[in-house]
Amino acid sequence: MPLDAPQINAVNRMLRELGRSGLNFYKSHSYLPWRRLALHHKSIDNDSALQALLPSQARMAGDLDGKSIPLEPSKGANNAAAFLRVDWDFNKTPWMLKYYIILYYGAAAGGEPQLGLSFRLEQPEGGGVHDYWHLQMCRSVAADRATAVRACHVLLPDSYPAFPLDASDAVSLTASIALAMAGRTGLVGLVSVLNGNGSIQSGLRQRYDHAIA
Repeated sequence: MPLDAPQINAVNRMLRELGRSGLNFYKSHSYLPWRRLALHHKSIDNDSALQALLPSQARMAGDLDGKSIPLEPSKGANNAAAFLRVDWDFNKTPWMLKYYIILYYGAAAGGEPQLGLSFRLEQPEGGGVHDYWHLQMCRSVAADRATAVRACHVLLPDSYPAFPLDASDAVSLTASIALAMAGRTGLVGLVSVLNGNGSIQSGLRQRYDHAIA
């Protein structure tokens, strides 16, 4: 079945909050490779563009037009950058939602990062060996295999290990991003934007009561 409207609206609001936090962070922090990386990953650079590209009931399938959402690095690191790519098709049966978190650390000569990492967060793969909610490392981003993760080791494994995620729907998969990037503080902030989505908000609080309390 297609993804239902309350889940779509919640995912939209959560991604908007993550994106706005990222946009605000990079306005006030300087990271030497940022400009080059933002161009490479086609980072969204303003709030109106962010809102127009996010998954919604008007955009039931897409990939942010090949762009990425700027994320605030874990613990607000000055010498780091983070991006989020999204692929989704809420009309499919079953619906599809996939996230890529791209992380960069340090600055080498010439403005290149010293280390690049990427992780994809996925739903069960329909009877395959990864038929559970999981996270894997990867060397390139989404269907656009030309967008390699810079400063990423060529031997980085991109099939195993596949770490199980505490997720069961689109909203809890999205919440996993906040937990991964900012722990309890990030999760509390993301859940707070869901006021008005009572059952979804209470469901997240119940699932992650140990992290929110």
